[in-house]
Amino acid sequence: MGGGGTREVRLPRPPGGPAPWLVGAGLAGLALLTVVTASGPVDVLSSTGSATGTASPSRPPSVPPSSPTATTATTGPFGDLSTLPSLPPVVVALIQLVVFGLCLWVLYLILRYAWRNAPRMRSRTVPRRPLRPLPALPDELVETADARLALLASGEPRNAIVACWVDLEDSASAAGLPRHPAETAAEYTIRVLHTWDIAPVALGGLAELYREARYSRHPMTEEHRAQAIARLTTVHEDLQRVADEAAARAAFAEAEVAARQASDT
Repeated sequence: MGGGGTREVRLPRPPGGPAPWLVGAGLAGLALLTVVTASGPVDVLSSTGSATGTASPSRPPSVPPSSPTATTATTGPFGDLSTLPSLPPVVVALIQLVVFGLCLWVLYLILRYAWRNAPRMRSRTVPRRPLRPLPALPDELVETADARLALLASGEPRNAIVACWVDLEDSASAAGLPRHPAETAAEYTIRVLHTWDIAPVALGGLAELYREARYSRHPMTEEHRAQAIARLTTVHEDLQRVADEAAARAAFAEAEVAARQASDT
C-alpha cells in the first residue's frame, strides 16, 4: 500500500451459529423418525401354552405346534399390534416429504454453522504507526569500552561487576532516549542497547550478573568475573560492529553526494 496513515489488518471473525449438539440431536431424531415411518407393523410371536415359561410335566401337549402363532396382548391401547391401522399411500408420501424437508433444514444448519465458524478473515482499518529512524549510536559507548573492561578486571569481583554496569548505564544515557517513569536504570540501559539489537543474550547475562552482585549475599568469585568479562566483550564487539556499519553508510552517502555534485559540474 501507499504511504497513507492507515493500513488494513485481517482479523478472524468471531464464531457463531447453532451449537453442534443441537444439530446432532436433530439428526438423531430424524433418523429415528425415518426408521419408524419406513417399518411395517410388528408381530409379537410366542409358542402356544408357553405363557408361564415352563411346560407342565404331567400333561404334555398332545399335538405339537407346527408354527408360532400370534398372541393377544392383554394390556395397552390395542388388543393386537397386527390390528394397527395402515396409513394411506398419500399420508405416507406426505410424511416422507416432511422428513425430507427436515433433513434439508438440518443440513442447512450444519452448513451454516460450519460457514460461520470457518477461520475466515475480514478487513479492518487500523492506524499505522509512523516509522522512526534509529538514533545515532553514541560514540561514548564505543570509546569507553577499554576503560569499562579495566573497571571489570580490577578490585573485588562484586564491586568490579557493579562498577562496570554503572559505567555502561552512564554511557547508554548519552543516547538521549527518553526514560519511562517506572523504568529502572538497568531496564533503561537494556532498552537503549536493544534499539540497535546489541548482543541481546550477552547483554541479558551481564545484567543478571549485575543484579546478582548488587543484591545477593553469597560470595562473588573470579568465575563470575570471567563470565562478566566474556559477556561484556561480546557487547563491545557488537557495539563496534554497529559503529562500523554506521560509518560505512555515512561514507557511502558522502561519496554519492560528491559523485552527484561532480556530474552536475
